[in-house]
Amino acid sequence: SPPGRTLLVAPTHEQVRLVFDRLTELLGECAERLGWFEGARATVSPHPRLEVGGHVVDARSGHVPRHLRGRQADRIVVDEAAFVRDELLNDVLWPMLATTGGSFTLLSTPNGFGPFWDLFRMGREGRGGVWSRAAPSRENPLVRPDFLDGQRAMTTDRAYRTEYEAEF
Repeated sequence: SPPGRTLLVAPTHEQVRLVFDRLTELLGECAERLGWFEGARATVSPHPRLEVGGHVVDARSGHVPRHLRGRQADRIVVDEAAFVRDELLNDVLWPMLATTGGSFTLLSTPNGFGPFWDLFRMGREGRGGVWSRAAPSRENPLVRPDFLDGQRAMTTDRAYRTEYEAEF
């Protein structure tokens, strides 16, 4: 995509740091194929930031929504979106896309029936230009079937269906 600002957000600093670290790891693995990776600059303090080929990726915690106000973004990715405060999604992040017409990607395990559920349902119903997909853990080649069998035996049916089957 054209150069722009991407904001990675997660409920906590620790969690957004995991996403940022994985992003930089993946880019490092692909560096030879990505000519623009030359000259990339990554900083981790006070907040993780990657600058590469005109792209800027900032990683921030959504723990205190007001700390993110006033920003603008071309792309926003929220990890564990069902676990962030409703006000973060509705009052802080959406407005960041107002002047850019940018994209909003929400990733999460289900957690109740808040804004994440509403958007997921909109995508399922084909409304509002929203696209949704549930991805059960069994589709992930890194998750062993025997692990899932063990979890099914150790957790409640509801907990298993939420965490591993991606069911609301």
